[in-house]
Amino acid sequence: MTVITPSDFDDQFMLLIDSLDFPEVLSQPETQQIPEGQLHTFCFENGYGAHVMRNRSHSAQSFGEQRFELCLLDCSRRPHRPTFEHPLYPDIRGGLSHAEVSALLVQAERLPRHPNLTHHDEQLLGEDF
Repeated sequence: MTVITPSDFDDQFMLLIDSLDFPEVLSQPETQQIPEGQLHTFCFENGYGAHVMRNRSHSAQSFGEQRFELCLLDCSRRPHRPTFEHPLYPDIRGGLSHAEVSALLVQAERLPRHPNLTHHDEQLLGEDF
């Protein structure tokens, strides 16, 4: 407690905030609280990424019963944008369990290098430095 902390301040409520963890995924997400719920943005070295949304209505459920939405991102340029051009992720996937999201994130992280990055790599190889 500090001098500016109110005497009736209770920090125990912070223990109730559950964190979302995907230990199989190497990249750490950027997390935002938005009106619709909790949004986790992953960007992988291969130029892809994913938005993982945990809806506010599901946050009170036990961890095993939560449902998520996942959207593949094009992280090869800014701003990062949803992409529906990859055959494995033709649409936003909803109603996913934590295990399903984890498996899809690992799969996205292991995708071949994004074509935009490959194109830029080829251009750089032709440059004289």
